[in-house]
Amino acid sequence: MSGTHHQENTRRGRGGPGGGNISGAPLRMLAAIVWVCWLLQGASQPLAQTASAKRPAPDSGEPELRLIESLYREGDAYRAESEILRLLRFRPAHPLRPQVELARAKLFYREGRYREADLIVYSLLDRHPRSAAVAPAWRLLAFSQLRQGNPAEAQSLLKKLAPANQPPVSLGQLTQPLLEAVDPDAAEAWSTWLPGSGYLAIGQPGKAATAIALNLAFLGATAHYAREERPGAALLFLFFELMLWQGGRSGVRQDAEAINRRLQRRRVDAWLRRQGEPALLRYGITPRFGIGIEARFGGGRPLSFLPYR
Repeated sequence: MSGTHHQENTRRGRGGPGGGNISGAPLRMLAAIVWVCWLLQGASQPLAQTASAKRPAPDSGEPELRLIESLYREGDAYRAESEILRLLRFRPAHPLRPQVELARAKLFYREGRYREADLIVYSLLDRHPRSAAVAPAWRLLAFSQLRQGNPAEAQSLLKKLAPANQPPVSLGQLTQPLLEAVDPDAAEAWSTWLPGSGYLAIGQPGKAATAIALNLAFLGATAHYAREERPGAALLFLFFELMLWQGGRSGVRQDAEAINRRLQRRRVDAWLRRQGEPALLRYGITPRFGIGIEARFGGGRPLSFLPYR
């Protein structure tokens, strides 16, 4: 009896709540698991830091910028502006935002939409006065005013770009009258007294011969029907002659003014080429995003997108 009680007490001592050998095994296993998890967590932190260092910044926008530059160089203004607006909307804090906005202004400038380009540039200068895009923005604004026929405003804007203690870029002959310009008033006066002759004064003999011949034909028809006492027909041809005479006067004035505008535009084009307008418009954002594009679009030569209006 005493032996049986001794065996039961022994089993209770080993397997009961007070037993140390069997109950300590789960605690050691739990401690080992915690220790392994701690080691794994400590090892994963340097890996995560390395991976995040190699991963590009979420706001870098490098592919989008290259796409915009490519479309800009191709002259696809609609798609380029769409991508620009997408980038500005979804990446408002992009470090190159001023340059992207300036690229949009260049798109409008190339299409001859100078007032819209001016609005974008003024907004850019107001919100980013210390950006690297400020100097080219002022230049684009001055060029735009010159394209719109405002040399005085362009000169005042060029003064903002002049270095300290140095005179601003001079417009030169752009502020002087055109020596080769034609006189619209004189051309209109010639056509008033001799219908069609005003075209000779502006160097268009072909138009002059045609206008003189038509006017003489209507005058001759008017005189012919007047001699035959057919006043209805005579008045009809006289009416057509008066309309032709008045149209010839206004037409020769418009042609003279168009000639002067073309001469002035050529002079402005030459000045802007010397001042770097093709270089300013060559890249939309920055030359860094034009790498690999030159071989497809001109091999480094300036591209001209400006409309001739």
